[in-house]
Amino acid sequence: MRFSIQLPNGKLKLRTEQHLRTLERDRKIPVFKFGRLYISWWKAGAERRHRTESQP
Repeated sequence: MRFSIQLPNGKLKLRTEQHLRTLERDRKIPVFKFGRLYISWWKAGAERRHRTESQP
């Protein structure tokens, strides 16, 4: 299950453990576990920066 809410300064994402991204698993972005759900906060532009940094 994946769900995201677009907010002015970024996205609030709700995911199950099997859908977590590497940055969320490594706790490089804020993540809060609530029961079986993980709530993460992605600042505006964080996804784009992560994609460009990971490419050679």
